[in-house]
Amino acid sequence: MNKAQEALDALILAGGNKSRAAQSLGVPRTTLLSRLEAAEKQGLTPQVMAPGEEALIAKATFKLQAENTKLRALLREQFQAELTTEHVRQQFLKLAAHSPQPPDWLFKPSRGDGPGVPLVFLSDWHWGELVDIPGINHYSPDVGRRRLKTLFANSIEVATQHINAGDYPGVVLALGGDMVSGDIHDELRETNVMTPLEAVLDLFDHLVAGINEYVRYFGRVFIPCTYGNHGRTTHKVRHKRTAETNYDWLLSCMLEKHYRAQDHKGVKVLVPAAPDTEFRIYDTSYLLTHGDRLGGGGNSIATIERGIKRVKAQYAAKGSLIDTVMMGHFHTLRDPQGGKMNGCGVGYSEFSDSLRFEPEPPTQRMWFTHERRGINLEAPLFLEEPALHEPKEWISWTTK
Repeated sequence: MNKAQEALDALILAGGNKSRAAQSLGVPRTTLLSRLEAAEKQGLTPQVMAPGEEALIAKATFKLQAENTKLRALLREQFQAELTTEHVRQQFLKLAAHSPQPPDWLFKPSRGDGPGVPLVFLSDWHWGELVDIPGINHYSPDVGRRRLKTLFANSIEVATQHINAGDYPGVVLALGGDMVSGDIHDELRETNVMTPLEAVLDLFDHLVAGINEYVRYFGRVFIPCTYGNHGRTTHKVRHKRTAETNYDWLLSCMLEKHYRAQDHKGVKVLVPAAPDTEFRIYDTSYLLTHGDRLGGGGNSIATIERGIKRVKAQYAAKGSLIDTVMMGHFHTLRDPQGGKMNGCGVGYSEFSDSLRFEPEPPTQRMWFTHERRGINLEAPLFLEEPALHEPKEWISWTTK
């Protein structure tokens, strides 16, 4: 090594102390000074770091790496935040950022004094689930397909044969969530006979077939949708990005995309960006929600009615007055104050049995909304035929 360079490096390592640097080299101090002068003339720079400088550089490097990690996390969070419902709809599904507004025919006066606009409420079909309770309920995809076909046929029969209403302005088909079974529990993941995606694709085909029948009989179909807890793709319930991480939402978007691609003017699908969907028939306002987000928890009617009041108060504070809250989730036909609870397509299950619930037949709701009287006639839609038995007199009584 150049002796001038060696002297310069020794001085740096000695922290600028020339006597200590000369001692480390084993030369007189005057010799060190002459070598340093030579280094200055040659324009040499130190090739070593001063004591502590390496530690400072390491500390600064660590700080920069930490800041870089933090910035990467912020960028990732920002990117994920941009993957909102609207972004997914626009970029991946090629749909508008927002679903269309409800069609005008829901608000126009009717062409007669019939029962009003028919509404058919579908929820809790758990498509892909396998249920087997001997003597009570058996459910599989084949059974689901048969029940769904029965629902469409029975609702058309009620509206066109049992009620002489003339022409209807259209029909409302509300999808209330939990349409697919999902994999939110280990036991479902183990016993489901379809994956969630297989269930979505299969159910989509059969819903389209039924909707097309509605178009044939009613002319126009409005489909407000919401999503349930069974369709979520996350193990635990979340409060952000709940729509675009739910198979029910995907099913709704597929229906919207299908009928838009056909440029079908008679079918409009209202897909939610949140767990609640508002719509109105004439002057009756509805809020469609699955029922798992009423707040407070519990399955008692009193708890559910408190949840309905809480929901209505929340929307009133936002400037929306809700007449009726529609919900599924509880798998039972009830009329709590201010709301309507739907039955289920899947029917009585092992879960219901383990909680000691009373068996109920698989049933969905149908009612009519009149322009002046509001909710009018109602007709439960039974999805299975009752067991055959010997007919009795059409009326009988006892006296004591």
